[in-house]
Amino acid sequence: ICQWFLVKKKINAGSLAQSIGSVMGGGGGGKPHLATAGGKDVSKLSKALEESRKIVHKLVKNSSWFSVKMKYNKFDQSYFIFIEKGELVMETLTHFCKNTNIKNGQVSGIGAVKCIELGAYDLENKFYIRRNFGSIYELVSFQGNITLKEGEPFIHAHITIGNYKMEIHGGHLFEMTF
Repeated sequence: ICQWFLVKKKINAGSLAQSIGSVMGGGGGGKPHLATAGGKDVSKLSKALEESRKIVHKLVKNSSWFSVKMKYNKFDQSYFIFIEKGELVMETLTHFCKNTNIKNGQVSGIGAVKCIELGAYDLENKFYIRRNFGSIYELVSFQGNITLKEGEPFIHAHITIGNYKMEIHGGHLFEMTF
């Protein structure tokens, strides 16, 4: 599913589905805002999902409408960053690191977050088990480091989130929205 603002920016769910399905030896298609994909080789599902993330990331990263609204202050060699409501955290922080030439460091934070994608690495099968959390959660802990991966800043972070029932979840952070 592509939100309408993405469709207006020429990101097409049908085209994405076709690309994703081909990774699994199948195909896909649909409407600009809604599409499905499938394939014969289920063992490549994780690879297909990762490919879809890369495609969307590349489209968003290379588009002129992607803007970062976050604010920051620098104190000595540290930055204090305020990410605006509705911004993607990992995308915004990575963009900030590129623009300020940060090649290594550490990150931490707190706040209210939503649209969270967490993972736990399956050592035996060598892939991340992913889980999405859509509603608003309290960000109890956010710890990570910044390194270079293929010459670009890469943030590796783990978080702990809690809901209003005081249920706690945690793991590797792929993305979340403030």
